[in-house]
Order: sequence, then C-alpha cells, then structure tokens
Amino acid sequence: MVAGVFVLAAPVAALAAGGVGVASHLKNKQLRQEKQRLYKVALQKHQAIIQALKEEADADKERIDYLQGLNILLERAIKDLQQDLGVSPSAA
Repeated sequence: MVAGVFVLAAPVAALAAGGVGVASHLKNKQLRQEKQRLYKVALQKHQAIIQALKEEADADKERIDYLQGLNILLERAIKDLQQDLGVSPSAA
C-alpha cells in the first residue's frame, strides 16, 4: 500500500518540479529584460552627464563635483550591468 502511495505521488511531484522550473525560467527572463532596459537607460544618462560636464565646464565647484560623482556612480552601475548581461565594455 505504501508503494502505491509513492506511485501515485510521483506524477504530482514531477509536475510540481516542472512548474517550479518553468516559473524560474520566466523570472530569470524577466530579470534579464529589466537589466537590459536599465543598462540602456544608464548609458543614456551617462552620456547626458558627460555632455553636461562639457557644457558646464565653467560652473561652480559644487556642481562639477556633483556631476563627477554621478558620473562615477553610473560608470560602476554600467560595469556591473555589463558583467550581469555578459556585454563587452567595448559594446557600450
């Protein structure tokens, strides 16, 4: 009788494991898509900050420091996203 319970439970366990695998795959796909979107936004913002630094070369020291700080943070975020996505730095 115990063997019968295991025989009946095996398909349920297999279906549950399959469901977990599919859900995990979908989550990973969504996460990758979101990282790609954030990567594109970060590149756009990085370019905007570089442009602002060029245009505001004569701005006060606080503004320059602020822009340079943002630039450093975005460079780090871009580098991390490149590693996560497997993008080569030259592709940026």
